[in-house]
Amino acid sequence: MVPRLYEVFDAEAPYRECKDTRPVVVIESPVGDKVAVALISGAMDLYRGPTVHFRLDPADPDFAATGLRKESYVAGDELFTLGAEKLVRKRGQFQGGLRKRFEDWI
Repeated sequence: MVPRLYEVFDAEAPYRECKDTRPVVVIESPVGDKVAVALISGAMDLYRGPTVHFRLDPADPDFAATGLRKESYVAGDELFTLGAEKLVRKRGQFQGGLRKRFEDWI
């Protein structure tokens, strides 16, 4: 499986104190077996606004395509390069207006 730009995966990626498998979004086309991702979090109490975090609102018409289940945010301050083998399963993708807003934000 070759991950594509703006696809959402569950991945083995740490986030602060949490070491669980968590959602990520691919932010650059893969190079070899390495892929750049931004972590996604549903801990909205840690949301720090649009200069640092990109909010994913369930009311957005394109939210369902992400495969996420609840309000979340992309952590612009938590970018990683992972081996593609760390991507456990594809959830969905950013598309439509949500994708355009994310491209403008990132």
